[in-house]
Amino acid sequence: MSGSFPVFVQRGVQEIPPVMFAAMTALLAAAGTFVYVACEGSLKGDIDRRARFPLAMVTLCIVVIPSVLFFIGASKTSGINASLLLLSELIFTLLFTPFIGEKTTREKLVGALGVFFGAVFVSYSGEFLLRLGDMLVVLSTVSYPIGNF
Repeated sequence: MSGSFPVFVQRGVQEIPPVMFAAMTALLAAAGTFVYVACEGSLKGDIDRRARFPLAMVTLCIVVIPSVLFFIGASKTSGINASLLLLSELIFTLLFTPFIGEKTTREKLVGALGVFFGAVFVSYSGEFLLRLGDMLVVLSTVSYPIGNF
């Protein structure tokens, strides 16, 4: 199911402007979350002041920046490229995990290298050409580990 997301996005941004499509999906997700939290009964009170900045940074780095970059990038590349290049998140996660004290294992390294060479393979079509859409999709994955950190 999650593998089809980039394909649906790539098709959707052909009909709707990318930033508007990103905003609509974020709004839909926020509304669904609000309804769930309200029905569950855990919607009470105010958010602790100390949590506001980290929540804002998580929202910025995991929702806003990657969505805008991904949706614009998906409008300028194919669905399969968007799907495969979205896996670049694994590479950047591997680069950031030492900062939070997580050990880099051989398996993680092999997986990240596989994704890296897969991204290079996808970008190579007779000649190595970095297309704007492909670069934006890869850049969209950079901020995920920052937001998680």
